[in-house]
Formats: sequence, C-alpha cells, structure tokens
Amino acid sequence: GRPLNADPLSRMDALPESAQVEVVELLHASEHYDGWKVNKRPPAIGDRAVVVELLSEDDYIVECSGPDGVDIWLGDFKRRELRLVGNAG
Repeated sequence: GRPLNADPLSRMDALPESAQVEVVELLHASEHYDGWKVNKRPPAIGDRAVVVELLSEDDYIVECSGPDGVDIWLGDFKRRELRLVGNAG
C-alpha cells in the first residue's frame, strides 16, 4: 500500500513562527480574515506570507506584506489553509 504520509493532509507539521507560507485554501469569507480591520485587501490563494504567531497547532496569525514592507493583510488561518514554502524569495 501507499506510505501513510503520501496524503499531505494526513500529516501536517506545525508551522514555526516566522515561517514563510503560501495560502493554498480559504475556508471562510473574506471578512473572517480581517479581524483587526487593517487589511488593504482580503487574502487570496497564492499569496505569500509569514507566520507571526502560533495560537495552536492548527491556528495561526499570518501577515502578508508588500515589497515596501507595508502590510497588505493580517489574519487568522487554519493549518490546512497554508503551505510551507521555505526560504524562497
């Protein structure tokens, strides 16, 4: 049979703070991701961002900044909505 970790959803490691991530799924409406009312636009699939706080193994505060360092959005995400991208870029 297949190895147990062949399904990416069956084994998701917790993401460390300051990890670079990509948004791969949005489980909620855009308002859910704007709890601080600071977003210039809602998060989108494909956005690159950084984990700023680990609330639990499944809950993260994630921040997306533009090339100028200005925040584009800051929001709460579930682990499955994020993919670790390493240090590219």
